[in-house]
Amino acid sequence: MAKKLLFERSATGVEHHVEIDPDGDVLTTVEHTPSSVEQSIMDSCHDLRGLPQNRRANMRHVARIPINTYNAWKKEWREQYSDKMTWQQFEIMKLNDPNNARLRTDDVRGKPSAL
Repeated sequence: MAKKLLFERSATGVEHHVEIDPDGDVLTTVEHTPSSVEQSIMDSCHDLRGLPQNRRANMRHVARIPINTYNAWKKEWREQYSDKMTWQQFEIMKLNDPNNARLRTDDVRGKPSAL
């Protein structure tokens, strides 16, 4: 299964992704311009990232995920990972991915108990 990595993000918001196969060979490069909705969600995540949260609270806001991205993740989980991990573990894996770091609103990483 090829891995899609964010290569660079230009000042205008155009993202350049590189797809690499398991052997380390570059398969393709892809350009993606975030839509205005995606950009507004990323901007709001950036704004929320600076707000203080109660670290001892049982629940915290950790990410804001666009519905299209959420649906794509849910489909990927059902088809490939539902027998290997829970939905919560899959979400954490996706949010820990550097390509999705811009969706996080808190710096919590890694553990299911952190969510």
